[in-house]
Amino acid sequence: MSKPLILIAGAFGHGNVGDDAIAVAECRLLREIDPGVRIVILGGEPSRLRQTLGEEGRYLSWRSPLRAARLMALVRRCDAVLIGGGGLLSDRLHFYRPYVLLALLAEALGKPVMFYAVGAYPPSTPVYRLLARAALNRAAAVTVRDEFSLRNIAALGVRRKVTLTADPAITLKGAKRAPARIWQDERPVIGVSLRPMYDAPSLMPDPRDLAAKLARCLDAVVDATRGRLVLVPMHFGMPDDDGLFIDLAVRQMKRPATVELAARQCPQDVLATVSACDAVIGMRLHANILAATAGVPSIALAHDPKIREFMRRLGCEDRVVEMATLEPADVAQRVVALLETRESASAAIRDRVQTLTASARSCALIAARLAGCAREAVETDRVAVGAGS
Repeated sequence: MSKPLILIAGAFGHGNVGDDAIAVAECRLLREIDPGVRIVILGGEPSRLRQTLGEEGRYLSWRSPLRAARLMALVRRCDAVLIGGGGLLSDRLHFYRPYVLLALLAEALGKPVMFYAVGAYPPSTPVYRLLARAALNRAAAVTVRDEFSLRNIAALGVRRKVTLTADPAITLKGAKRAPARIWQDERPVIGVSLRPMYDAPSLMPDPRDLAAKLARCLDAVVDATRGRLVLVPMHFGMPDDDGLFIDLAVRQMKRPATVELAARQCPQDVLATVSACDAVIGMRLHANILAATAGVPSIALAHDPKIREFMRRLGCEDRVVEMATLEPADVAQRVVALLETRESASAAIRDRVQTLTASARSCALIAARLAGCAREAVETDRVAVGAGS
């Protein structure tokens, strides 16, 4: 008897470390439950997926030749279709369309569909509201990563049970290299994730102005902490390439000699880099998630509700700085305070991460049951999750 086949669709393999961390963690959670489960990942180019994610599964691109026929055949063969995780339910640039249409196709073919730890944004067009509501109401299971998404799914008119879970990346482990001090002196090392904000032009319409403000912020942090910065790009590719934006910011710093730019890395190696830091300043959601996973306290620079929601669930609402009111001196003072209380802050974070990890594993159990994974494996893991929570 062949093992269950699961199709996982998401924004994987497009140069975003956070999305790729979700894919790696999701696959590993499923294989912890049933090591023999077969997985096909639908995302970016297969070569890029394989380079970033390794042998986590087979790969299929949204853009591959004859994709419609291949996708139809794959959906017919699979035992379950997982949409997500990540912020896929968004009408910005019609981002939701391929995922919602895939869900509707699978549901029409009688396949169990699960929206897996997705993020959902407010409905902005009638078409989005109609299609997303239909797909969600017909799904076998719907789980979301935060309460913001719960509210937005309710606003779509969805009248079914929606379960709050956690982003799968909170469970990421297995760095490909051991954590090590980035510099071998005793000065604090602060990891930094910066990004352009093309999706929030009302807050900072000109990326040069944003880069200049962040440069002043980083200078203030260096002056206040006498520390060193390691800047970690987490998205590669236009229009919002982190590396190019980081370069723009660093060139405007007064103290660029205190900065090291991390190379392009897979999610596990980003986790290793973050693990070697004493604190993190994160504009990207998954910079803060990976910092929490590593037990490293972070200051979140927020322009999106998903960041505020994660920090709230981590018990760190007081470490959120709104981009609209960002002041370099305020950020510097917060980092100093964080370094002074690092041990207690790390201990508190680890307690919250255990709870979020149990929630993420429960989400994987739902998917495993839908796919018909080995009953004994599901039941064994269910007991383990219950004991751990």
